[in-house]
Amino acid sequence: MCPRPGWADPAQTELYNADGENNKLWVFDRATDRVIDSFGRNGRSAGQFHWVHNLAVDSRGNIYTAEVDTGKRAQKFTRRNQGYSSVR
Repeated sequence: MCPRPGWADPAQTELYNADGENNKLWVFDRATDRVIDSFGRNGRSAGQFHWVHNLAVDSRGNIYTAEVDTGKRAQKFTRRNQGYSSVR
């Protein structure tokens, strides 16, 4: 896939993983396989996860997550300085 203009990570240096067991989203550096960021924890408030299952990233670098089981919601996270924050 060729990145579109305005893509937040045009070199595609980051890899994202939704970890439903630990209710966390991990951000890896593709070149080194090292964790460069993570966010989320167990819970039902904004920024927390209850069985996070899927994720998608748009052309601006926003991350969208979806939860299963009784979580049954989607959340949007925006890149802020060096990390991500939830949008309420």
